[in-house]
Amino acid sequence: MSFSQGISTESVQKLNSNNSINADEDISIVNAVYKKKKIKVKVKIIVKRWYYSETLGKWTYKNVTRYKYVTRYKKVKSSSKAYSSKVGASSIIVDSEYLESQGRCSCSLHKDYKEHYSKFKNYCPYCKKHGTLVYEEGRSCPEGMWVCSSCDADYCLVHGKSHTSKAKYLKKVKSKK
Repeated sequence: MSFSQGISTESVQKLNSNNSINADEDISIVNAVYKKKKIKVKVKIIVKRWYYSETLGKWTYKNVTRYKYVTRYKKVKSSSKAYSSKVGASSIIVDSEYLESQGRCSCSLHKDYKEHYSKFKNYCPYCKKHGTLVYEEGRSCPEGMWVCSSCDADYCLVHGKSHTSKAKYLKKVKSKK
């Protein structure tokens, strides 16, 4: 039986009109941030309690109701203040001599995932050239990173650590901030 034989076009149009979502609702669903919340749930347990009945002269049972608290996880909408939808750098200053940024770590040395300020010399330790580092943000690194335009080496925005197995670091500059 094919699809066209089973359902008429009128019923398909009715289904589509009933399941339509408002454009505003659709946007709010996409932008919502959820987290897991641990909750205690009261569960009813019925246990058969066996005993010997003297009056009946045989083994019988009665149902005993008990309650137990079980841990479950519930999906809860979190406040927009807790998480930011944009994870890239909030401020970038690229100069021929220095790189300044306010952003999140992409090399996992910071465990808190908060924004940190950093300042480095604009010098690539792999190709040993000055003034070749630029800021880049994309699907491979949504936090953002420093990339050498000459040798294509990439570095963490906060620590200056290269994203390779044998890491090299950018030269950090002491700042008053």
